Amino acid sequence: MATTVSPLTAPPRRAICSARLRLVLAAEAVRMLARIETNMPM
Repeated sequence: MATTVSPLTAPPRRAICSARLRLVLAAEAVRMLARIETNMPM
């Protein structure tokens, strides 16, 4: 009995876009916090 292997499929486009958006927002948050930190008087 031979079984066929199902082909690997790409994730849905919606999942790719939301993951990319999450990365962009995280990077923006890091930049914003770094900007605040450098401008904070001690």
